[in-house]
Amino acid sequence: MDRIAMKFSMVAAAALSCIAPGLAADMRLADAVPGHAGVTYASLVRMAMPDLVIEGGKGRAGAEVKLRTLGGDESSLDADFTIDTVTALEVLSEGKPILLVLAPAEEGGFSALLAAYDLSGAPKLLDAVDGGMDRMLDFGTTIDLGAATGFTLVGSHFNAGESYVSTDIAFVHEGRLMPIASQLAFGLMVCSFAMEQTLAVTTADDPPSIYRAVTVAVTQTTTPSGEACDDRTPLSPPPNTATYADIYRWDAAAGAYATATHARDALMGPE
Repeated sequence: MDRIAMKFSMVAAAALSCIAPGLAADMRLADAVPGHAGVTYASLVRMAMPDLVIEGGKGRAGAEVKLRTLGGDESSLDADFTIDTVTALEVLSEGKPILLVLAPAEEGGFSALLAAYDLSGAPKLLDAVDGGMDRMLDFGTTIDLGAATGFTLVGSHFNAGESYVSTDIAFVHEGRLMPIASQLAFGLMVCSFAMEQTLAVTTADDPPSIYRAVTVAVTQTTTPSGEACDDRTPLSPPPNTATYADIYRWDAAAGAYATATHARDALMGPE
C-alpha cells in the first residue's frame, strides 16, 4: 500500500469510528426468534413481504413490495429482491420492546427492508420502510431518547481517495419508524491535503418533552501534506479543525424532530 492509500485508509477508519456496532446480531432466515416458540425470522420478514419465497436458505420478495423511505418518499422493493441474512436489534418504544429487522438486498445496501415488530405479545408487524442507503449497510449504535431507544443505520463505500459514510438516526414513535436526522461524513485524500469528518451523536434531557434533544455534531479536519503537486490537484485549504453541530428537538405538535439551525451546511462535501 503506498503512502497516499495508507493515509486514506486512516481517514476512512476515523469516519467510521464514531458509529460503533451496537448490540445487533446477524441471523439466518431459518433461525428462531428468542422467546417466541415457532417463530423464525422468515416468519417476521413474511409479515412485511407476504409473497416471500425461501429457496436454498435465501429469501426472495416474490412480488413488488411498495414502501416508503425513512424520509417519507415513495419506494419499493422489486420481486427479485433477495436477502441472505438479516440483522436484528431490540429497542424500546414507550416502554414496549420493539424488534428491528434489517434485511439489505444481497447485492448491496442500496435497497433494504427495515421492519419494526411489537414483541410485547405474539410478534406483530408495526411498520416497514425501505432503509437502503449505501453498499455496506448495518445498524450502528443506539441512543437514549428517554421515552424510546433511538438507533442509527450506517451505509458506506470507499473510492480511490474518497470515503462516504452516511448515517440515518431514527426511532419508533407510536408504532411508526420515524427519522430524526441524516448525515454524510465525507473524507478526501489528494496529493496536497487530507480532509476527514467524524460524526458524534449525543442526547440530553429536554423537559417537558418526553424525548431527549439530539445533538448531531461533525468535526472536520483539514491537513495539508506539504507535498509539491501538479496543476490538476486542488489547492490545499489551511490546516483547520472545526466542529459543526445542530440540535434536534421533539416537536409534539408536528409529531417530528426538527432543528432551528443548519450549521452542518458549511461542511465540505463531494463536488
